[in-house]
Amino acid sequence: MKKILSLIVAILFIAFSYTYANDKNSKNLINEISNQSININSFISAPKLLKPEKDSRFGIDSEPVKFLWSYVYLANKYYIEFDLSDSFENPVGGLFVDSNMLDLSELITQEQWAPINLTIYWRVYAIDRFGDWSEPSEIFWFHKTTIEPPTLQEPIDGAILPPDSRFVTMQWLTVPNAKYYEIQFLGDDKGKNIYGSFYWDYSRYDSWNNIDQSLFLYSYFTVYWRVSAIDEMNRKGPWSEIWQFTKLGFRRFLAYGDSITGGYGSSSFDDGFGGYPPILLEMLKNMDNNVTVISDWFSGGKAEHGAWYAEDIFLEHLPSVVIINFGIVDIVDPGNCSEPFNCKTIENLDSIAQTALSLNITPILTTLIPLNPEGERAFLQPKVIELNEKIRELAQENNYELVDLEQIFYEEGGDNLSELYFDWVHPNDEGYRIIAEAIYTLIRDHWGQW
Repeated sequence: MKKILSLIVAILFIAFSYTYANDKNSKNLINEISNQSININSFISAPKLLKPEKDSRFGIDSEPVKFLWSYVYLANKYYIEFDLSDSFENPVGGLFVDSNMLDLSELITQEQWAPINLTIYWRVYAIDRFGDWSEPSEIFWFHKTTIEPPTLQEPIDGAILPPDSRFVTMQWLTVPNAKYYEIQFLGDDKGKNIYGSFYWDYSRYDSWNNIDQSLFLYSYFTVYWRVSAIDEMNRKGPWSEIWQFTKLGFRRFLAYGDSITGGYGSSSFDDGFGGYPPILLEMLKNMDNNVTVISDWFSGGKAEHGAWYAEDIFLEHLPSVVIINFGIVDIVDPGNCSEPFNCKTIENLDSIAQTALSLNITPILTTLIPLNPEGERAFLQPKVIELNEKIRELAQENNYELVDLEQIFYEEGGDNLSELYFDWVHPNDEGYRIIAEAIYTLIRDHWGQW
């Protein structure tokens, strides 16, 4: 391999020599520095390499490479150095150039370039007019092969996969002389934002090999992808075209809270899915059938319970939106908080919302519904009013979405507010319908955003 690269460098030297041998005005120099001592001057900045970018890949039809790096102040010339590894313990050669660019097409023809099969590492030094050298630049590398880029087959470019898809099959035509392939997932069609890549032995990949099917089923995403073939010497061929597909997902809404979220007191509570969540689900399905509402709640749950378990529960359900309703138990039973009589309700609600945001989940806060004015705990209503005001402030300060259930219950119940309750705090079916309607209205108004 080293002989091959030496031959390439020799071609460059010969071509360059013939080009400039009779040009006495040329400032370009060709030399090897293996036996030459150099003086490193820290005042000269190392060049910043620009092109070809790290891990670039060039195929049989590509043009000779153009090397480009940043201009360095005080630099009189540059030395571009080549090797077969990133160690540069015994570089195979290099060139002096008087500008921050080296265009190989000026030195060798495309016909000379085409049959090359190598992975080449390169770096650049800046040299001032006194002959002092900078530190070497960062090391970049590129692959030049005769391997063809894969031809993608499926899913077709721009494909849309339905919400009930549990995996996707990606396929491309087999590339001659390819030992295996690299599949790369991107965030755009420019190849800049790389989400990840992995290696595969065949020209067909099924996502269920690496991605949990339930995660895939409930996810909504757009993926850009491309493939490169790699030969038995681990030389990487050029990338295929970049294709894109979109996986439609069920919009998942998580109702997260205490026994009011669980629907205690509703006629559907004994069915295991009671209260406002099933009512909200039916309302949302009128807009989009690819939607689901999940309920995860704590009997006697305080806001601190919601904060403690938020991340695990959110990762379990993977919702796009979480509806948060905690706080009434903090008011009724503050002595049993982890710090008695200091339940830190607002801090815990904020923690839940921030956990959601960190997982790219939209949090919706709700104020507490009023206590039943004819119930046994009606005397605690001033504390409910006080906490609700703090919840409104929390939402406003952090731009959280808010459904003001307290205000809506007063508006809907009027003088007959007590008729919306099953007991002193839990709503009846009509009360739960009002909660569902209020949450639905907010979701409907933001449907295109969530």
